[in-house]
Amino acid sequence: MDSTSYNQAIQAFSEFTTRFPNSAAIPKALYYIGKSSFRLGNLTTARIILQEVIEKYPNNSYAANAQRMLGYVYFRQKDYENALTAFELYVKLYPTSPYQEDVIRRIAGIKHVLMQHVDALKTLDFLLASPLANDSIKCEAQLQKAGIIFELGKGEGHGFPRPVVTWDTVRIELAKVYDLYPNGPRAYHSRAKVMEVELFDHEDRFAEEFSCISANLKNYPDMIADVMENHYNMARSYFRMGKYTEARNKFQWVLNTFDEKTSSDPLVKLVIGHCICGIGVCALNTGDKEGFIQKAKEVLLKYPNAPEAESLREHLIKLDAFSPPVVVKILPTLTTDMNLAKGGDHE
Repeated sequence: MDSTSYNQAIQAFSEFTTRFPNSAAIPKALYYIGKSSFRLGNLTTARIILQEVIEKYPNNSYAANAQRMLGYVYFRQKDYENALTAFELYVKLYPTSPYQEDVIRRIAGIKHVLMQHVDALKTLDFLLASPLANDSIKCEAQLQKAGIIFELGKGEGHGFPRPVVTWDTVRIELAKVYDLYPNGPRAYHSRAKVMEVELFDHEDRFAEEFSCISANLKNYPDMIADVMENHYNMARSYFRMGKYTEARNKFQWVLNTFDEKTSSDPLVKLVIGHCICGIGVCALNTGDKEGFIQKAKEVLLKYPNAPEAESLREHLIKLDAFSPPVVVKILPTLTTDMNLAKGGDHE
């Protein structure tokens, strides 16, 4: 549905609640007003409406939907503490819900964001051991667990000390994804992550193995987003190692190879924007101020609402005001953008 459809839905359900205030369908109408508001990005309105459903109609079936959607609203607002509370209450109140396992996986993700790494891993282990979780959920949970351990192993940012775990531990957890769920949609993703581990642990083995993975993926036209993601992650890995020339070349390879006009996948557009930004950031970190300015302006012109747009504007202002240039240290996190691009609320 587009924004017009959601606005029409809000209008229709609002008119219904006005005309039939005593109808048994009021909780349903309010829920869809809240859900449509969420889809439109009107998060405060969505939160208020959903809370009304929960508080006024606690025994109605739509109270459960509202409780889960409230967690999504808080998460989108980056209010992670309340998102965690909302999801944990949902798990407690609705233990037989078909969404139970998916919500538990989200709880683990929020705990990771809140630096509660041990609890996050325990939550995922609980889910992986659950006989009620299907293979699709377990595959995602295993990849999520491996991703957390990967970040812990990397020790980069997020307040992690380094090292926390060994790279062998990371490999084992990633291998479980494609060993246990070889036909799962995330199997290729986990293999690409293994290649990134090799870059950190044994750089000389990385390029050859990564090329094999990419060559394999190229045989599948519907995997274009995965191919782009893999090469983008390789560029980011080089960047983190301070190898800005290699990173810049890999970002440029993605731009030369893929065209956003040939794909309807929203991730393609996101990655292309990130790569333009990445080239600019690498240029700045190698002393090419003009190269950065050129690429930063290109991103702002083509993708004014990109996640890194605000940061680029700030750095452009600083570059005009200060000398020597301010060095950018952080590239956008693709996993977050992927989640948003693919409809991360899974509602």
